[in-house]
Amino acid sequence: MHDHQQGTQFDPEPPTHQFADPLHEDLFHRLVREHLGRDGKQVDIHDGCARVQGSEVTHGLNNLAQMCHLAAPSQWPEIVRRHLDKSNDRALDAMRTAMHDDYEANADKLVVRLRSKHFLVDAAQYNLVHRIDLPHTCSLLAIDLGPSVMPVPAPVAATWGKPIPELFDRAILNLKHCCKARWSQLAIPPGRVWFDLLHGDFHAPSHVLRQDVFLPRVGAHGNLIGLPAAGVLMSYAIDAMPAVATLEAMLAISTGKFQDGPGSITPHLYWRTQKGAFHVQQGANRDGRMQFAPSPEFVALLARLRRAKGRSGSER
Repeated sequence: MHDHQQGTQFDPEPPTHQFADPLHEDLFHRLVREHLGRDGKQVDIHDGCARVQGSEVTHGLNNLAQMCHLAAPSQWPEIVRRHLDKSNDRALDAMRTAMHDDYEANADKLVVRLRSKHFLVDAAQYNLVHRIDLPHTCSLLAIDLGPSVMPVPAPVAATWGKPIPELFDRAILNLKHCCKARWSQLAIPPGRVWFDLLHGDFHAPSHVLRQDVFLPRVGAHGNLIGLPAAGVLMSYAIDAMPAVATLEAMLAISTGKFQDGPGSITPHLYWRTQKGAFHVQQGANRDGRMQFAPSPEFVALLARLRRAKGRSGSER
């Protein structure tokens, strides 16, 4: 473990998946072309996006490639079909029409999707309603329309006549009924350390924005939170001095899931204090190895816990 100010800070962009096997890349591109070009239209794939002749829709392929990478090639045709069917012209037109209804018609469908901070460029370019709640992330206001989730353009939100903070408050409140994620526990060595894992729904990471105590276990000294990708929220309750191996194991899990995706958000961890403040805990590249690099605030906490552990040991 190294101080936050030392080493080379690990701050990567979301990975653009490259298939290690050229045959797999060819298969993936062929499936995309066959599905999008099934009406005989030309499909151009360039810079991780697919565009169909005569359509204004741009299909980003990075998340889809990550989903395929995590599955057997025999499953790819169905994965490609399900994913791309959500963004065909007819489905998008129906979603745009629904989005233009008044606020009351959309209030229960509002959600917040956490994205990588690198999405801020796209959010600004396409004039989407967004804000920054946590460092290294982008909070995107969206509407959950069942088959798909669609970002809310600022001009549409303006027609609802509600302040943007109120829209985000409603979207975060909606997590209680729109998110199907469930908590489970993950044990890792050494000593069978238990992490809490919220998973099973792409809305799972957004729970970190809730003001109420949503965690199944709240540590006496707060929690270490991981938000590596869509569908995953990790939590470790800090009740006593954590082992360095425990901190680095959680960082390794978060970094690995960030690399695998789909929907990569951030490999960094967050110390959530008991009062609900968040402090980023980064990794540092040290001679090719990823090591935990705590923030000054977390270093101070570890020092207090180390002293308390020392006093407890001397008393015994």
